[in-house]
Order: sequence, then structure tokens, then C-alpha cells
Amino acid sequence: MHLTCPSCDTTFAVDPNQIGAAGRRVRCGNCGHDWFQEAPGADSTAEEAPPPEAPAPEAPAPEVPAPEVPAPAAAPARRERPRRPPPRHKPAPRGRGVMFGWLLLLIVALGLAAGAYFGRERIVSAFPAAAELYEMIGLAVIPPLGEGLEFREVKTARRTVDGESVVVVKGLVVNVSNAPRAVPRMRASLMDSAGKTVEQWTFDAAQTNLPPGAETRFETTTGNVPKNGNLSIDFVAAR
Repeated sequence: MHLTCPSCDTTFAVDPNQIGAAGRRVRCGNCGHDWFQEAPGADSTAEEAPPPEAPAPEAPAPEVPAPEVPAPAAAPARRERPRRPPPRHKPAPRGRGVMFGWLLLLIVALGLAAGAYFGRERIVSAFPAAAELYEMIGLAVIPPLGEGLEFREVKTARRTVDGESVVVVKGLVVNVSNAPRAVPRMRASLMDSAGKTVEQWTFDAAQTNLPPGAETRFETTTGNVPKNGNLSIDFVAAR
């Protein structure tokens, strides 16, 4: 049989033999309310029977399992990465860096080649052995006329020779380079006070080849010299 609690309306399944023919007092296992339960089939208006000596065992309240709520999963620990100092400058891509390096190398090579070509006279003057290298590539280097040679102690004096007034010019030619030098023919020019050339002539030094640091003397004489004039000496190519 089934009993229903008059207080909380909870229904219990009970064996009729436990109630008995006289009925008995029972208690709700859910809310604790107790009442007298009549025997099955008894008239509801019958006289209430005396309470039994031993109360019927309380029927346990039906247990409704609570839904299991899964515990929230623990968030994985965040792994901190080591901080790196910020770069001072953004590195260029590898491809662009290689191209820039080759371009820079090409510019330097072109600069060196241009310097070796246009400055070959100075290079040969400082390093005479480089002249052979230039000749091997078809760039024969002819040093400027009189390069590496200097005039020193140039003096003029008037003399009378056979009743005629002449001017004697003498001095030194010095090789100031570190290579042997050929002494070209020299030219003397006489100019009047207005700067006009009145006479020119050529002459040679005592030696035509000078080793490094060596010197040679020269002396030449001319007539028809103006009273007020200037004298200049330079090198001239041989005819």
C-alpha cells in the first residue's frame, strides 16, 4: 500500500502488514509529521484506535540524487617567456643586406680602379716598379717631363767675352725622387720688362741620367741680353 503525508504530500510504499488490522501511528520520514494511519479498508469514521506500543518504522524519504556538477578545470599555468631587450635597430632582411654588401663592394672596386687609372702617373712616380704592371695591361705610363727633378742654385752673371757682353747661367739639376730619372734637354728664355720673350735657346746638363738623390751641373751662355729682363729655365722635349 501507499501512504501520503498530509503535511508535505510525500508518498511512501508501506507493507500493509506493518499497519495491521487496527491501524497504527506513523511518521513522515521527509518532514517529521506524524499521524494515525488506519488499517487498509477501514472506515474513515471509525473510532481512532489506541496508538500501538511500538511505532512503525519510518519510511526513509526517497533520495533524489543531485546532478553532478563537474568541478571547473584548473587553468593551465601560464609559462612566462624570458624577456629580451628590444633591438636598437631593426635588422634588414637577409636578401637586402647581401645585395647592399655586393653593391658597396662594387662601388669600392670601381673607386679603386678609377684611382689607379687616373692617378697612374703619381703611382708610377712613387713606385716605379708599377710601370711594368701598367704596360702589361696596355697602359704605358709616361711620366710628365722633368718629373722628380728640381732646379737648384740657379745663378746668372754678366761677362765680357771678346768685347761682347754675355750672360752666363749655371745651376744644378737634382733627382728628388726614389727612382732613376732621365734629365731632359733644358730651355732658357729671356724676357724683357714687358714680359715679351726676346730670346730662347736649349742646352743639356752634364749628365743625362741621375740615380735617386743625385745631382748634375749645367752652364750656358747667351748674348743680346736686355738691360732689364727676366730669365726662366724649364725642361723641353728633345727634337
